[in-house]
Amino acid sequence: MLSKLAVAEQKKQKISKLIAFFAFVLLPWDFSARGAELQANQVRLELRGGDRLTGAILEETDHAITLLTAFGAQVTIPQEEILKVSWPDPEDDPRPLSLEVADEKEELEVTGELELGAAIVASTTDRQDYLSRLDMTFRRGPDHLRLQGLIDIQRAANRKLRDRQSVAVSLQKELIRPWFATLTTRYLRDPSMGLRRRASGSLQFGRSIFDDDLQRLTFRAGPGYAEEHRSEGSDWRTPLVGWGVDYELNFTGFWERLSLLHEQEGSIDPRGSPLRLLLESETSLRYRLTDDLYLALIGTIEVDSLSPDEAELFDRRLQLMLGFGW
Repeated sequence: MLSKLAVAEQKKQKISKLIAFFAFVLLPWDFSARGAELQANQVRLELRGGDRLTGAILEETDHAITLLTAFGAQVTIPQEEILKVSWPDPEDDPRPLSLEVADEKEELEVTGELELGAAIVASTTDRQDYLSRLDMTFRRGPDHLRLQGLIDIQRAANRKLRDRQSVAVSLQKELIRPWFATLTTRYLRDPSMGLRRRASGSLQFGRSIFDDDLQRLTFRAGPGYAEEHRSEGSDWRTPLVGWGVDYELNFTGFWERLSLLHEQEGSIDPRGSPLRLLLESETSLRYRLTDDLYLALIGTIEVDSLSPDEAELFDRRLQLMLGFGW
């Protein structure tokens, strides 16, 4: 009787060891397979308004796509808000190669922003500032063409202190990721301040420091040239050394409707005596009212200096803008 019990106990121990062995071998394989499956489903979604999301596809229907983001959150995006779906690794793209190439050749994305607003200006005299700005981008893959227009009217005591119009065109071309080149031309006039016209051009080379769902940062620098004509007859022609910085931060969680943007453009005359500095810096905090409509609180600094101690123009502004993006 005791021998039978001993044999039964040995069988139970063998079965327990087999169960433990299979649990040790198969469970990690199941989790790794699941992780590999999610990694293979990694996609990048480009949304209306310029936002981007990266994650693993959990579910896709005709109406929406559900992603698992790097932060562990599940996000459902309606199909009508998605402009483009791309795969970080082209081998993961389930589309036929010929179809993918044809789509990339034909696809042209157009996004834009129209802003209207007013500002309180702190300068030599307090004055009212009315602005309108149009910004359009034509994008094909990593390359894009950007068009910008600005109308800026300032008044004080029924006098027009500024009547500025400017147009800028820039073409950005990817070289070797993350490096790129940007060719920019600008035209500016402000008869109220004696500036008949200023035309400038630059060729800058830059690098993307990081570009993900949370934040984006790029630096660029390069040579340029400017020609300026003023009402009193003085002209200014010189080569320039310029730089630019672009930063964007998208908040998450409770603050997901907020975003922070910073743009800076500057240049100096390397041969000037005295030195001349041209600088435009803009920092904005945006709040999305709807998918297309937003409010922006914008702080700007503009400097046009003939020397470090003598500024022809030094404006600090706080602007409130209502914008529409598409």
